[in-house]
Amino acid sequence: MMTPPAPLTDTATNGQISGFASPTPDTTTPPVAHPKWGGALAPEQRAKSAATRAANAAARAASPLRRDFLDDQFWQDLASRYNVRLPAWGVPITSGAIERWLRKLGLTIEWYRDEWSGERNLSDFAKRNPRWPLRAWVGLMLEEREHDDAHRQVVPA
Repeated sequence: MMTPPAPLTDTATNGQISGFASPTPDTTTPPVAHPKWGGALAPEQRAKSAATRAANAAARAASPLRRDFLDDQFWQDLASRYNVRLPAWGVPITSGAIERWLRKLGLTIEWYRDEWSGERNLSDFAKRNPRWPLRAWVGLMLEEREHDDAHRQVVPA
C-alpha cells in the first residue's frame, strides 16, 4: 500500500497543515537504464522511434503481399503450439529471415535446401513467389516441423 506524501505546513497559518507535498522531479538524476535494452531513450529519441514504427506499419499496410491464405488459422495454431509469434503480413521473405526462422523452428538450412526446396540459394523461394509474405512461408515451415515431429513419434529411430 502506498503511503501519502508528507504534509506541508503553511507559514501564513502558523504551521497548520495546508495540503500534501507534490513531488518535484529531480532533474539532476539521469534516467534509469532499462534492464533489458540498456540506456533510456531521451524524449526526442522516443519521438523518432515512434515515427519510424508508424512509417514501417504504414509501409506494411500498403504492401502488395498477399494476405488471403486459407491456412492462416492453422498456422496460428501451430505457432501457438511451438511458442513462436508469426511475422506480420506485410513482412517480405528475405534470405536472412529464412535463416533466422529455420534456426528458430529447429530446422536446418541443409534440410531446407536439399529436402524441401531443392534450391541452392535461400532467396529463390522469394524470387519465385514475390507476393508471398514471410508469415506464409513460416506457416509452411511450421507445417513441415509438425509433420517431422509426428513422423518421429510414429516411426521409432
